[in-house]
Amino acid sequence: MVIDSVEALEDAIAASEERLVLLFKHSVTCGTSAQAYDELVDHLRTGQHTTQYVILTVQTHRALSDAVATHFNVRHETPQTLLIHKGQVVWDASHFSVTAETIKAAIAQYLSSRSMA
Repeated sequence: MVIDSVEALEDAIAASEERLVLLFKHSVTCGTSAQAYDELVDHLRTGQHTTQYVILTVQTHRALSDAVATHFNVRHETPQTLLIHKGQVVWDASHFSVTAETIKAAIAQYLSSRSMA
């Protein structure tokens, strides 16, 4: 799902009440962001997912990207991934830390910690 409006952002935050949401902030002019996007695609190819994935393109929606930074009290970066649950960021990564493996591990670790709680 592409986030292209405040309403779409609010929908993604609301969805995080029921399931994990991974928000990927992407820059179409940045090689590092292109590499991170490829890593996200590789992660998505690995099978079924219970997490909802949303993408925000910074060049076309900079104000919305700034709203994300303000809402979640995180520094704006691209590429950047925010794992959101119940309206809160539970994990984030940026730049070369955004890999298929780190995304998979973060989701698994969070789900594992929740099942033990």
